[in-house]
Amino acid sequence: MSANPSTVVDSIRWNLSPAGQEQLRLEDLNLAAHLEAKRASIVKHGQHRTVYRVELPSGVVYWKHCRLNGSRAWWREILRGPKAKLEFEKATELAERGIATIEPLAWGRFDQAWPRGSFLITRALEGTVPLDDYLLRSEGDVFVEREYLRLPLPTFVAKLHAAGVTHPDLHPGNLLVRQDADGLNFFLIDVHDLELGPPLGYRARLRNLVLFNRWFQLRSTRSDRFRFWKAYSNSPSAREVARTLELATQLSNSKLWSSRDTRCLRVNRHFRKERGPQSSGFAVRELDATFTKTLVEDPDRPFSNPGVVLLKDSRSATVCLLDVPTSTGTFTMVYK
Repeated sequence: MSANPSTVVDSIRWNLSPAGQEQLRLEDLNLAAHLEAKRASIVKHGQHRTVYRVELPSGVVYWKHCRLNGSRAWWREILRGPKAKLEFEKATELAERGIATIEPLAWGRFDQAWPRGSFLITRALEGTVPLDDYLLRSEGDVFVEREYLRLPLPTFVAKLHAAGVTHPDLHPGNLLVRQDADGLNFFLIDVHDLELGPPLGYRARLRNLVLFNRWFQLRSTRSDRFRFWKAYSNSPSAREVARTLELATQLSNSKLWSSRDTRCLRVNRHFRKERGPQSSGFAVRELDATFTKTLVEDPDRPFSNPGVVLLKDSRSATVCLLDVPTSTGTFTMVYK
């Protein structure tokens, strides 16, 4: 049975877009059934959200569960509405403004008075990869096909700003890219906090470009960044403005790093607390939890492993090389 524009399934009240009404049936709106049948798999998990990839008979969709962690998030949902609804509405308006983005099919919340989190279902953008992965996918070459990127990428960013779109976290990880027959096409994601208004003025554009340039300033040449700016601005004063952009980006990066100096000493989306019988500390979340558990349980063990390579062994410190498993392979790191 096809789902209605507003329907309740498994205690969640769903609101569907016209595309969602065409694609989604009532039984498609039951995540527990998808997990049990192994049609759903987790692609991203954190304190604030979990994203599932769900294979439906009508096609692949992504299902985001937005959680409420703490009283601040609870009050924000009371005042602003469900996070999934905001993303649903922003994506819809982006499409109306001619900006390629996720296609929302449905958003839902628990069918009760007080908020408990929300859900968003979007159609899968098949064949896409995050732009940062695309740019760094070749070892030893920072920019793959960078000549080809000089026009499509600045053209897309200029189109965003001309359409009145300000992304508060504009970086390559929040753009998806796909190679189509007509060239590279980009899609804006993570859109729930977008600011939508009239076309951006000079200062607003500069502020948003500084955010975008932070990533590139660490990974690309000045010549590449200048060519990007020339293609974006199409202005005879591009060189002078590019110099202003570069200086503002350097200052922004310095402030960003300063603000993160103590981030590694508290629990957040980047670091987790580790405790053992002999020691405790913090680890980046990308490290395998089983591996870090062995370190806090016996922090001296790596120094006595067979074949260990000691870099230093003195009264003040002992340092060795350690093979550390990660999600992208095993890497040799320094253990002190």
